[in-house]
Amino acid sequence: MLMRYTLIYGVGRGIPGVVNFMTIAIYTRMLQPDDYGYYALMIASVGLWNTVLFEWLRLGLLRLYPGHAERPHALLATLACGFGAIAVLAAIATAVAVVLIPGGDFAYMIILGLALLCAQAWFELNLELVRSQLSPGRY
Repeated sequence: MLMRYTLIYGVGRGIPGVVNFMTIAIYTRMLQPDDYGYYALMIASVGLWNTVLFEWLRLGLLRLYPGHAERPHALLATLACGFGAIAVLAAIATAVAVVLIPGGDFAYMIILGLALLCAQAWFELNLELVRSQLSPGRY
């Protein structure tokens, strides 16, 4: 069973990795060097802030869910509140950055980065929930 789950999780992470690699190859040919630089900076920034701001929620879920598996509502509500609080703080920081950083086009990228950050963090949190529930098919 362990090998089967490992294979399923590996495929679940491997296919998006290959797609990601292919999009990098496509974007390097489609975008101008400056535009690709902005794209790469935004993706790297979102990945960094996702780890800094939201990783502790995922680790807490992974650590605490088995003890609350029969009645997970309190744990999941706490995680949702924590996620919401961090998302609000990130939105405030984004608003400050948009005001302080000159350049209209870059402001749109910062706002889109916030949307990507929240979407990616929510997706990763749900993946951890499914993994904690030992549901590789849903993963």
